[in-house]
Amino acid sequence: MSEGITTHESVFQVPVDPSIIPWSYRGAYLCLATRAGDGGELTPGQDAYLISHNYGFGLPLFSLRPLVSQSLPLPPTGFPTTPSGVDLAATPSLFTWSYEENTMAEATFVNYRTIRVRGTVDMSFDTEGKLDVDHWRNWLHRVPPNDEEAREVIEYTCLPNVALNFIVVSGKAELFNGAPYNSTFKDNSRRLSITRTNGHPHWEMLIVEKETERSDPLPLDAGLDASEPFESSVETMAANFREYATELSPWGLEQTTPADMLASYVEWTSTIRPAGFLKSETVLMSKLWMNKIWSWDNCINGLALASASMARALGQVFLPFDHITPEGRLPDSIMRNEVLYDYTKPPIYGWTMFKLMELQGSKDPLSEPDFTLLGQDNLPMIYDNICTNTDFWFKRRRTSISKLPYYVHGNDSGWDNATCFDRQTVTVSPDLAAFLVIQADFLAKLAEVLGHEEQAHSWAKLKQTTLNALVNELWDGKAEAFAFKDAYNGETWTSTSLLSFMPVVAASYLPSEIVQSLVRGIEGHLTRWGLATEHPESTLYEPDGYWRGPVWAPSTMLLESGVRLARANKLADTIRSRFISLCEENGFAENFDAKTGQGNRDLSYTWTASVYLVFRREASVSSDGRDK
Repeated sequence: MSEGITTHESVFQVPVDPSIIPWSYRGAYLCLATRAGDGGELTPGQDAYLISHNYGFGLPLFSLRPLVSQSLPLPPTGFPTTPSGVDLAATPSLFTWSYEENTMAEATFVNYRTIRVRGTVDMSFDTEGKLDVDHWRNWLHRVPPNDEEAREVIEYTCLPNVALNFIVVSGKAELFNGAPYNSTFKDNSRRLSITRTNGHPHWEMLIVEKETERSDPLPLDAGLDASEPFESSVETMAANFREYATELSPWGLEQTTPADMLASYVEWTSTIRPAGFLKSETVLMSKLWMNKIWSWDNCINGLALASASMARALGQVFLPFDHITPEGRLPDSIMRNEVLYDYTKPPIYGWTMFKLMELQGSKDPLSEPDFTLLGQDNLPMIYDNICTNTDFWFKRRRTSISKLPYYVHGNDSGWDNATCFDRQTVTVSPDLAAFLVIQADFLAKLAEVLGHEEQAHSWAKLKQTTLNALVNELWDGKAEAFAFKDAYNGETWTSTSLLSFMPVVAASYLPSEIVQSLVRGIEGHLTRWGLATEHPESTLYEPDGYWRGPVWAPSTMLLESGVRLARANKLADTIRSRFISLCEENGFAENFDAKTGQGNRDLSYTWTASVYLVFRREASVSSDGRDK
């Protein structure tokens, strides 16, 4: 990927590889991509697939194949497994199928519910009979016309909240294994095909997602003026993305790079409209397959959205609080049709609020916070929510053997399988204590602003008690790192996991000698590509071991902020610039091999894009907009 700065408007039409980043639209539940399901297991990867993100990991509804070199068998046999011979490419506003450098078909979004597709050769839309969907729930039929001038409409239904209308603008559609019902048919392999009619250079079709939760009707033609050129729809989508991307890249067009635009596109394409358990617009972790929010990635994504507006930032950050339990526990994850409480996530909300004020205000992490930047009317909501969650940790997650709260599993920390949890998962972990020191301090300061003097005193006292316990119970001076404690028997151990040094986020509260030891420990995890989550020389290091080695965005941002608080600015700048370079070269993957920089797992991850965008924003204060 080019790192060069460009001043040309074409930067907004950055190439998008649909085998890596799903092609979608802000607010849409539909996307086009080459993979769906956990790890892409539900698709053979030979075509572009129309995928619904109403369900976990994405449900591929149809394969879309222009028939340029071969026909497909009848009756339909599911998603084609043979190569299509077609090349797939995209920009933020246009998806194309090409053959021998000629465009065979193309698609754009009209709005977040409508995809406009046209082509010069026949196209086949096939469902997959092997997917675990009851055949009664998977239905394709023609809608009887209500007048002679009506356009041809084919309706498709598949499970709750998945219903589409295919509206033929020009051309002729044909169905295989659709209505009428055949009692011998026990498969879900169905097909819709479309072809040109005489005198028309293209066939054209609208794919409209039916709205099931609100009064948001579209005309049968999805609001499309029949005379509006296809190119106008492309231009409108391009303009919408341009406005969005400009908001997320406030350093100006003259400093904008293709990587900036691709990061903005990852955010854009991963955003869905309110529905189900998600009560407001939501940036998912991904529309590749990790299509949920987990109750800490929303904080990281909210920081990137702050460039657009504080309202959008706070809306993203406080999404999980719609589902907080009476005792203050946040869910582990949320999607449209599911809320999971099997685990929870670390309390980084106080840290996030301080970071938001830093980004929007002085840019100095050691300056006094300006709570007016969060919006005066928002302060009571912020205070009440973070109070409730903080109470959960101290009232529901402490034992008699420690003054510090514990995790029940590595998943609670967000570092699911980090090596520090190999010995015991029910663990008093130093990162948790550090986050709660910060959170108690945030609440003390905000309580004072709100005039809650007694509560301010209580939170300040809890902050100091927790800080003292963190140092007294978990600091190992010999190892120069924080230890972990078994929540059952009080035994402690040290680890080669980077999580040992996470308390540096609380550098402004900790003794200076401890802070300097933490900075040295962090430096030992630094590779050419960034901070390895397991020491690179450890026998437990794994290049694609999830939290047992790879570079991750959230750990990088949290630790960089702490190193900067420690005034180790040279190291902080290095951490930041290496992460920026990593993303410029290797994209926005879930995590990265710490020794090669190669992206691992889901390759279209919003919190990776968000950390990149925040780092670029912070780096833009330098003379040339980039760290060296």
